[in-house]
Amino acid sequence: MPHAGPHSDLTAECRTHLSCCLDRRSGGTRLRYIQASSFAGRGQELPRQDNPRDWLVWHVTHVENLVDIASTGALVARSTPRVSIALKSVNGRRPHIPVAPDDSYPANRVVSDHVPFYFAAKSPMLLRVKSGHVDYQGGDDPLVFVGLAVGDAVDSSMTWCVSDQNAAVDIVEFTRELDQIGTFIDFPLMRQKMWNNTPQDPNRQSRPAAEFIILDKLPLNYISHVVTKNSTTMARVKQILSDVDGISYIVDRNFYY
Repeated sequence: MPHAGPHSDLTAECRTHLSCCLDRRSGGTRLRYIQASSFAGRGQELPRQDNPRDWLVWHVTHVENLVDIASTGALVARSTPRVSIALKSVNGRRPHIPVAPDDSYPANRVVSDHVPFYFAAKSPMLLRVKSGHVDYQGGDDPLVFVGLAVGDAVDSSMTWCVSDQNAAVDIVEFTRELDQIGTFIDFPLMRQKMWNNTPQDPNRQSRPAAEFIILDKLPLNYISHVVTKNSTTMARVKQILSDVDGISYIVDRNFYY
């Protein structure tokens, strides 16, 4: 009888794309994601188009920004980070992009009133940060991914919505219909490694940067996962977040470019 390998219980697709990491401190945690894009799901499956509740979304920040986040007890929109990794030219557009997915959404809100999360961690922004840009040259070693399950946000009292592409572009659209998210964003492209623009699709690069945005703030008790590229950064993360319970900590350089 053939020996059952450690991933013998998984589907063929999952065995192809799976990356598993164990957080032995919390008794063992498996993070399953599509390696090409680091698009992740919670539980036993990769992200499914018909089940966005179980998708994980990611806020990326410099590890030293966690000091103020931990002190406040929340990720807060419009806060000034200790270390900014953003392009000023892009961030400068966010206060001017209105967010109004439907008539009942709070009035006069703009993108910068929200805390942003990406669906695919290997976003165009992450590549820019890794490569270095005019406003940040620190590389991706000190970057931290803070993860949230879509379903946890939906079930909370928080106000949220989803952009169909980078929320800082003029042509962006928004929805907060949970059952539409799988088709509202470009789900097939979210699973791919290459997202560059083409002559036939000049807006292709913007769509993998679709965002799950939360109005005003996200309390830290909703965070389910934290991912770092190396153990040095993770040690600093655990030091800063030592008073926060319920987080699965995962070191995985493959989650990054």
